[in-house]
Amino acid sequence: MASRQKSSLLGAIALIAFCLIAFFGQWIVSPTMISNEQVAIWFFDVGQGDAILIQSGSEQILIDGGPSDLILEKLSSVMPFWDRTIELVISTHPHADHLTGLNAVLDRYEVLEVWRPDQPYESDCARNFLDSATVSIVSSPTCEIIGPSRSLCILWPKESFNGASLEDENDGSLVLLFRDGENEILLTGDTGEEEEVMLAKDLVDVDVLKVGHHGSLQSTSSDFLQKIQPEIAVISVGENSYGHPSQMVLDRLISSGAEVLRTDIQKDIRLLSNGVSLEMASFDF
Repeated sequence: MASRQKSSLLGAIALIAFCLIAFFGQWIVSPTMISNEQVAIWFFDVGQGDAILIQSGSEQILIDGGPSDLILEKLSSVMPFWDRTIELVISTHPHADHLTGLNAVLDRYEVLEVWRPDQPYESDCARNFLDSATVSIVSSPTCEIIGPSRSLCILWPKESFNGASLEDENDGSLVLLFRDGENEILLTGDTGEEEEVMLAKDLVDVDVLKVGHHGSLQSTSSDFLQKIQPEIAVISVGENSYGHPSQMVLDRLISSGAEVLRTDIQKDIRLLSNGVSLEMASFDF
C-alpha cells in the first residue's frame, strides 16, 4: 500500500513538474524574449492611435495607450506574465486615440510613475485618467538617466504652458528622445510643423523617427527630415477617415532615404537595440 501511494505521489509530482516546465518554457522560448543587455522599442498596432513600449529586462516605459483597451493584449504578449508593474507611463497629450488605453493600463497594472504635459485634460476619458493616477506634470525639457548608457529626454514643450488651453492640443504634445548607446529614437506625439522647426534647432541626425500625427500632412516637413535624417520612420496608423498617412508625407520620407514602417501594414513593430545597431522584426499579436 505504501509503495503504491509513493508511486502515485511521484507521478503527481512529475505531472506538475511537466506542466510547469511546459508553461514557463513556452514564454522562455518566445520570440519576444530579450536579454538584459538589449532594449526593445515596440510600436504596437492599436488601430488609429499611438502606443509605444520601451522594454529592458523587467522594466517598462509605456508612451500612450491607443484608442481602446487593446493595449492590454499587446502588453500581455510581450511582458512576462508574472510582471504586473510598469515603471513609467507617459501621456503625450489628452486626445483619446493616445489616452484611452492608458486608463485600462492603470486599472490592470501597478504603475510607479505617470507623466503628462502641462495642459488641461477636459474630456471624460482625460478626467478618468487624472482620477486614477498620481500624475507628474512635465512643463520643460528634462532628461532621465534610465541605465548606464540610456536616457529619456523631454524635448518639447520648451517652457510651461501654465495650464493654459491650447488652440490645438496636438501642439502641446510631449516630444521624447530615447537614447540607448549610439541609437537615438525620436518620438514626436502629434506635434506639427511649427513645433518641428523649433525642435530641429536642437537636433542632429536620429536613427528612428516616430512620424508625427500618424503621417498627417501638418507634420514631417521636408526641412525637418533634412535636419534629422532618420534611417527608419515608423507611422502608427489604422483605418481612418482623415487620409493618414498623407501620400505627400510618404513621398517626403522615401525621398529622405528613410525606411518606412507602418503599423497598419507591418502590425506590431519591434526595434531591438544593443546600443550600436538596431534590428527590426514584426509580429501580429
